[in-house]
Amino acid sequence: MKKIVYGICGIGLGHMYRQLPIIEELKKQARIAIFAYGESLKFCERRFGDDKNIQVIPVAVPYVVGMPGGLSFKDSLAHAANQQNFWEINAKGMAQAQKFIGKPDAVLTDYEPVSAQYAYMYDAPLYTLDQQSKYLTGEFPEEFAGASLIDEVQRLRMFFPKAHKRIVFSFFDVPVRKAFKDEVTVVAPVLRKELQGLKREVKKGSYLIYLSAQGGHRQSLKKIQKVCEAFPECSFHIFDGKSSNDRDFLAALATCEGVISTAGHSLMSEAVELGIPVYAMPLNLYEQQMNAFQIEKIGHGINKPIFTKEGFEAFKLFCKHYKPALKPEAFEAKNFIYKMINC
Repeated sequence: MKKIVYGICGIGLGHMYRQLPIIEELKKQARIAIFAYGESLKFCERRFGDDKNIQVIPVAVPYVVGMPGGLSFKDSLAHAANQQNFWEINAKGMAQAQKFIGKPDAVLTDYEPVSAQYAYMYDAPLYTLDQQSKYLTGEFPEEFAGASLIDEVQRLRMFFPKAHKRIVFSFFDVPVRKAFKDEVTVVAPVLRKELQGLKREVKKGSYLIYLSAQGGHRQSLKKIQKVCEAFPECSFHIFDGKSSNDRDFLAALATCEGVISTAGHSLMSEAVELGIPVYAMPLNLYEQQMNAFQIEKIGHGINKPIFTKEGFEAFKLFCKHYKPALKPEAFEAKNFIYKMINC
């Protein structure tokens, strides 16, 4: 039986949902130590707490603050998320993994760096499975919509300086730089089982609003609700990444005419796959700015900094005439990954 360490970022649940179908496939033939924190840790403890082939291990990952010139360690030092004993938490996690797994056959990580350190320690093959790596390996402008690429690149260089293979999830085309051609495979996003079988029955005038748990929104929830009140003929189902009920969220996703959301990669990918138009309101982050730009570019929605009456009027018209654009070619990533690990 293969021995795998699997790291999952815990900022929101987008990373977790993307990796879940792969974990479910791999656990049939492998022992897995999952390194997780935040929302991913809570999810994995509920989901895999009684699974004898999986051990869920808490880790701690510093929040590194980005700025136009790159990473700011002065601001990172003062960040509330960094007031914890990283060494104690991660040393306990490493010891737990050594007891359960020992030297792994492979380490997979979705933007979780403690698992990468475990791979480097044992000289085990490291596979990065995320969407952020496109900004290290792809051809993108250094400055975009007032945001800088350099902090994305520096964070990736610091956390994952080398990898056996970088698998990049993307709902839009990524031109890979020549230096990374042999190292990078770009694939369509993996959707969790609940979405793969989701039946869409659209209710006219129904809209889903989602605000990222990451914070840094340009507009308060109260102001968004004020815009909603100007359209009494419409129903708005509002969710955030901290308190959302998943069953209610899926029900709203199945019936909404459109999604009004911050521009996180996971929900943008799900909307593209399900053929749901998007009103993208990107946070002031390079990744979100690029996601929102691409949503508009490929014909899946509109890109606006905030939610306004005028913007929503334009979005309603967009939804009325919307025809799903071309999606990335379907790709069985979980099977592909398992074959690579077995090589």
